[in-house]
Amino acid sequence: MLHNKHKKIYHFTKGKVKDRINIVIGNEKDKTKLHPSAKIKRWDGEVSSEITLITDNAKGKESYSDDGNVVTWEKGNLKAKFYQRYDVEGGGFEFEVHLPERPETNQIQFKVDTMGLNWYYQPPLTQQEINEGAVRPDNVVGSYAVYAKSPKANYVGGKEYKTGKVFHVYRPHIVDKLGKKTWGVFSLDKRKGILTITIDNDWLNNAAYPIIVDPTFGYTSVGATMGYLPNNYIRGVLHTGATGTATSISLYNYGYSGGFIKFALYERISSNNRSLVGYTSEAIITSKHEFQTLNFVSNPAISGVDYFISAFCNSTLSMVYDSVGCTLSNKALSYGAFPSSDTSSELGESLYYSLYTTYTVGSSSDIKTINELAKADIKTVNELALASVKSVNALE
Repeated sequence: MLHNKHKKIYHFTKGKVKDRINIVIGNEKDKTKLHPSAKIKRWDGEVSSEITLITDNAKGKESYSDDGNVVTWEKGNLKAKFYQRYDVEGGGFEFEVHLPERPETNQIQFKVDTMGLNWYYQPPLTQQEINEGAVRPDNVVGSYAVYAKSPKANYVGGKEYKTGKVFHVYRPHIVDKLGKKTWGVFSLDKRKGILTITIDNDWLNNAAYPIIVDPTFGYTSVGATMGYLPNNYIRGVLHTGATGTATSISLYNYGYSGGFIKFALYERISSNNRSLVGYTSEAIITSKHEFQTLNFVSNPAISGVDYFISAFCNSTLSMVYDSVGCTLSNKALSYGAFPSSDTSSELGESLYYSLYTTYTVGSSSDIKTINELAKADIKTVNELALASVKSVNALE
């Protein structure tokens, strides 16, 4: 934790330069006092969300303190605590709200200011998902998966955007003085930018005070729901490509081992016509919870059109996903070579698998923008002044 007493701002920083996460406790625009606010920034501030506790009904003098690990804000009978979590996959931080007595209403509200992000609600699984063996943990049902609004390209040597997921806001857990627990219900008014936690009134009436409401923000960059790809199926996820040469495809496997897997890129010609662009080598499915990366047999040149990133296996594969509203392709086929074309119908499902392609940068004459910035506006590349960069991925 870094602390500047004069500016009333705290910073939690995690990750390496190419995938840096920065949590700012307080308000960067008003440093006269500590605000009950947390701002999550990723990739050196390219995208962010600031979440501020609404304290209109709190009365009394404001104060704050820290013990080196926990930052505490107080005003009258309202208290908020901020601290890192190490027991959440990928790490995370807690934004605890403490209520010493029965609140006037059963709702706690936060103002949400977002830059370049989409918040996607994670509903209970559908019956079809359940029938297919998918598992959505209790703290994920009713949560939010937060992704970059615009497509992010994973260039060799560039920032590690992976799937474009920035963080996950898990369903709020509420516990009273005696340890009795319940779940809060999230709702986000995107137009007004208000995130509400609703608590069951009967539970509040019978709780032993004080109670703690603890929304958890996880840094994970992978899906929070576990699903399966049956053996002898090709399943693809629709992505927008980038100008360059595809070098590899990565998929987050959730622990099934045995059998073989390989990946491919299909260009989307129409809703039921996809043309094979390139495919990767084959490998044994890893038993670790990690991204498994396979290189293309022959690196294909690609552009900014729509592609399906496809996985093919001869054993049931455990894959993770979020409900994001993504188009899928699905084809039953005996395991073997990828077909040169895929004419199966697209599925209008919401499953966004943790699957992405990595590229090398194309010819500089072909690149007009990088991550939506005009070349003329770019001053640095990976924190080096542009004037000092002699080549990018071995291209002059």
